[in-house]
Amino acid sequence: MNIVNASLILQQSSGPIRWMPSGSPHRAIIDRRVLIADGGVLMELAGDRTTRFLDPAMMHTQFADPVISALSRRFHALRPLADGGLWEGLLTSITGQAVSLHSAAAFQRRLCVMLSPVQVHQGREFRALPSAGSVAACSLEQVRSIGLTTKRAQGLINVAREVELGNVSAPEGEDVDLWMRELIRLPMVGPWTAASALLWGVGHPDVYPKGDVALLRAARVAYDDPGMSMRELDLRSEGWRPQRAIAARLLWTNLLGMGWDNE
Repeated sequence: MNIVNASLILQQSSGPIRWMPSGSPHRAIIDRRVLIADGGVLMELAGDRTTRFLDPAMMHTQFADPVISALSRRFHALRPLADGGLWEGLLTSITGQAVSLHSAAAFQRRLCVMLSPVQVHQGREFRALPSAGSVAACSLEQVRSIGLTTKRAQGLINVAREVELGNVSAPEGEDVDLWMRELIRLPMVGPWTAASALLWGVGHPDVYPKGDVALLRAARVAYDDPGMSMRELDLRSEGWRPQRAIAARLLWTNLLGMGWDNE
């Protein structure tokens, strides 16, 4: 597949890849163009791939919540950037359980280095996220060597085996409850991990990462309410339907100060 120019699209977009440009080696920003290594092929987000990662046609809903509505106007070009599949989302969410973004990126980097071939573009190394089959074939010691606990390493291997056996499938439609039930039955996949897999794997617009500490911190800042509890955030989130995930991305973008105004 040829590398195509996506700079125009990215000028109208802000997404999580801007939050950690030095994260996993399978994706990075070069001159504001998002490059991703996928299955051994380096490509920019554009053309057919755009619909899987960055949808330029998607518009935010009219949020009734005045805080989210204001953020939607400020970051009106934010789109759900994601890794393109349930397995990729599961891999990144399991390796990100109960650790910082930087630790999760380090774990993913080591796994990519261990299992995926390298490509070099403009002096940067890119590696595709490992396939479910390659992780399923690993020993527990191999996966533990990237820094994961024994429990998480075994969980990642078990999930990879389920995916490789064809036991994980995306339900038809966008009913987030159906998607969540499909994922929660997997080993080491609870509500937060399932929601994160849908957020960062397929860019689902309405999944809500209940219990996410960073989201609570972002909400406290945006609502100017340092005492907001997780329960209060959960109640507020009901007013963000049917784009709770978009609202969450808006809050995170605001917290990290990496979006931009197109004025």
